[in-house]
Amino acid sequence: MISGCYEEDAPSSIAEKKAFCLAHHIALYDSIESCLIEGSSDASIKEVVPANLDAILRASKIERVIFNGKSAKKWFAAFQQENEGIAYYLAPSTSAA
Repeated sequence: MISGCYEEDAPSSIAEKKAFCLAHHIALYDSIESCLIEGSSDASIKEVVPANLDAILRASKIERVIFNGKSAKKWFAAFQQENEGIAYYLAPSTSAA
């Protein structure tokens, strides 16, 4: 999905994916640190421990946050505040579920 935004071929190996993210200044992180989930069903998510992203977002030069689906945005919004100067976008989920 991300490589398509840059109109580039999708990297295939882990090393290529890391190089792609570094070249484009992309950081990836989950909005949930840990939880109980059945398979890959977002509807089954329970006992959420949120990722503490506030300090990272305030101390970094992050310009935009892109959520990979509605659940990621929902869980971020449940525990974090949007910071001024950062644009927030909702992308379609890439989950096979």
